[in-house]
Amino acid sequence: MKRATVREIATAISALRISRSTRPALWVTIGGLIFLATAQPTAFGLEFPMTTRLALPLISESKN
Repeated sequence: MKRATVREIATAISALRISRSTRPALWVTIGGLIFLATAQPTAFGLEFPMTTRLALPLISESKN
């Protein structure tokens, strides 16, 4: 990003007026994003392996 673009974004954000009713929603959104950012790297440990083996018991023909 160019510096002018970053400056314009910062100016637009600072010009926003945050009322009392929207302040909790803003902090909940920020908290949720922080939680997702910290939980995402640990989610890789929850994945199942791509290859698995399944050992089924053999059924004898005499039981049929």
